Amino acid sequence: MRKPSSEHAIIVRCWVPSPLRQCLDYVWSDEQRAPQPGIRVRIPLGQRKVVGIIHSIVSEPAVAREKLRQATALDEQPLLSDCHRTLLEWVADYYQHPAGEVAQLALCARERRGDAPAKTTETALRLSERARGLPENALSRAPKQAALLARLRAGAETLPALKKAGFSSAVIQALVARELIEPIERDTLLPWRTREALEANSEQEAAISACCESLGRFVCHLLQGVTGSGKTEVYLQTIARVIEAGRQALVLVPEIGLTPQMVERFEARFDAPVVTLHSDVSGAERDRSWAAARDGSAAVVIGTRSAIFADFARLGLIIVD
Repeated sequence: MRKPSSEHAIIVRCWVPSPLRQCLDYVWSDEQRAPQPGIRVRIPLGQRKVVGIIHSIVSEPAVAREKLRQATALDEQPLLSDCHRTLLEWVADYYQHPAGEVAQLALCARERRGDAPAKTTETALRLSERARGLPENALSRAPKQAALLARLRAGAETLPALKKAGFSSAVIQALVARELIEPIERDTLLPWRTREALEANSEQEAAISACCESLGRFVCHLLQGVTGSGKTEVYLQTIARVIEAGRQALVLVPEIGLTPQMVERFEARFDAPVVTLHSDVSGAERDRSWAAARDGSAAVVIGTRSAIFADFARLGLIIVD
C-alpha cells in the first residue's frame, strides 16, 4: 500500500531490475537505521514487488514526494562495495544496457530473490570424546570405519573431502550412529597455506617474477605460450604469492569443461578454499561460492566470464586464461 511521505522523509534512488534506463526514487521506510548505497531493498514496481539496490540517497526526488512508494531494507550492511558499484555503472554505460539489469549480475540467485546471502561455514566431522578414548585396533572388524577414525585423528575434515578420499555415506553414518564422530560447523576462513611448487624453468621464472613484482597495483601482463608450455605453473606460483599475502585470486576460464581439471590442480597445490562459479554447479553451491568471494573466505575463485561480477573482499589478482 502506498503511504504518504513526510516532508523530511529520506529518499533513496534505486537500481531496479527492469529495462528502464533510469533509477527510481522511493521513501526509506526503516526508522531504526540509515540507508546506505549497496543495500538491497524490497520495492514495488507496478503491480509487482521486486528486489532493487540502493544507488544513492538524494535530497530531492525526481517526482513529487506524495507519489513515492516505500522501500523496505533487506540487508544490515551493503552487499555491493563502492568499487563494485562503480564497475557496474561503467559496464552499463559502456554496453549501453539498463543499469538496473546490469546490477543484478552482481547478485547470486538467492540474493536476487531477496533471501539472505548464503552462509560460508561448512559441515565438518571430528572425533567424539568417546572415540578419542578407544584403542587404535578397536574397529579391526570394520576396516573402513577404522580408517576413517584414523584419518580424523589428525583433525576435522569436511564431508566433500572425506567422500573424495573414498569414504562412503554409509561408513560416515555408521560412525555417527555409534557416536564416534560428530558434525561441527567450521568456518572456511582459516590460515591459508601453499604446498611445494614445481621447479620453474628460466622463461617461467621470468614471467613469475614480472607478475609478482607488480602485485598490489594495477598492471596487465600477457603470457603467451602454446598448450602444454607451462602457463598454468606460472599462474599457480603467482597465485601462491597472492595467497601468502592474504589476498584472493580470480581465474577466468573460457569454458565450463576446463573447470574440473583446473580445480583439481589448484586444490593439489593450495591448502586454501578453492571455489567455482559457473552454470554447471548447483544453485546452492553457486550461492555459497558467491558469498565466499564476497566475505573473503574463498582464496581462489575459478569461473567462466560471469564470475567477473562477483564481489571480492581482498582481490589481489585476476587471471584470464
